[in-house]
Amino acid sequence: MNKLSLNFAKIAEYLFLVAAFFLSLRTEKLMLVPFLHLADIILILATMAVFLSGDFRNFIRQNFAKLIPYLKWLGVVAILIVAGQIFSFARFGANPLAREVLMDYFRLIFNLGIFILAALMVYRNPRILRFIGLAIVVSFVLIIPVYFLTISTNQAIYFSAARLSGLIENPIVFGAWASIALVLGAGFIFENIKAWKKIALGAWLSFIAAFLLWSGARTAWLSIVLVVILLLIILWKQKDWNKLKFFLTATAAIFIAGYFLIGNNYTYNVSRNQTYSYLTRRAVELVTTPDPYYESRINFWLESAAGIYRFPFGFGFVDLAAKDQYPGFTGTFLELVVYGGVLALAAFVTLIIKLVKAAKITAEQAIQDNADYIKISWLIAGVALLANITPFNFFQVRIFWFVLGIIAGVVLQKNRE
Repeated sequence: MNKLSLNFAKIAEYLFLVAAFFLSLRTEKLMLVPFLHLADIILILATMAVFLSGDFRNFIRQNFAKLIPYLKWLGVVAILIVAGQIFSFARFGANPLAREVLMDYFRLIFNLGIFILAALMVYRNPRILRFIGLAIVVSFVLIIPVYFLTISTNQAIYFSAARLSGLIENPIVFGAWASIALVLGAGFIFENIKAWKKIALGAWLSFIAAFLLWSGARTAWLSIVLVVILLLIILWKQKDWNKLKFFLTATAAIFIAGYFLIGNNYTYNVSRNQTYSYLTRRAVELVTTPDPYYESRINFWLESAAGIYRFPFGFGFVDLAAKDQYPGFTGTFLELVVYGGVLALAAFVTLIIKLVKAAKITAEQAIQDNADYIKISWLIAGVALLANITPFNFFQVRIFWFVLGIIAGVVLQKNRE
């Protein structure tokens, strides 16, 4: 191994960490290059550094085959989407060369590349997990200006209608990213660190909790409830009552503090009290009788299922000029059925099941091995991610593939060890 190769490997890792930080910045208002955000550009540079590193190339040659059990299912999904594209062209003349269709294929290829890069980065150097998590948790510092800007500036940069969307421009995706950051932060809190560091980290997680609540993303809220339950089960099985009490106390303190950290500039001419009233109403609707929104969504799913039933082999990516021919969809799994048909969904679910099974074994080992809470927090972050993607369209969202790749890298470590 020559020194230059080793340097390129380190450069690739540093660039990957910087990209993890800037995944929180995905607003088109600050896009440097058409179709590519800052994190995307940095990830491309990290990939170039990987191929310039002889050490990393050797690692890929020796270990890439271990990714094949996961990649083959993604390959099947991609092939079935292409087949669906051909069917829709033959069936109603959808243009496979439409600009939006080609851009969707570019996103698919790019996302598959991110999945592979993330998996290899973590598989090669598991110590990087800690720093990726830290980069994501710290990245929410980019949202702090929301407390100091004017209402009109906040509406232009940080809000989508009446909900906080950070620099992602979508409150649902932003809420999902905040929920993942909170899970990763919990992993750091459980580590054997000094009390003042735990307090400082808890204070910072209160801000992230505030951003999560402020987003109004109820699926993300529910994903946190699921994560808390999972962590309680883990601690209960360990019979570590001190950690269990600490976790319950810390969770309550973080979200209570976060609730009162929600800012004043919620939307035009809305007072702080009205902000809390709005968020409380959204929370209450989760446990009361379904409102028209949920009833209309169920009807929408039924209509989508009927459309898919008539043509179960998929439509490929949507040609907007012929969009009336496509069934509507909301939810990643339904989204995938529209793109590649029921077989694509089956392939994707197979991939998820394989990852979940491997993650369960890895988590059990991590618990036994002196409770590696960083690794455990990443695996539980995967559970939070699955909860977030189920009712909303995440198949083309970059953070989904980034986290999925990292989890693949974590479970591959089991084989390496």
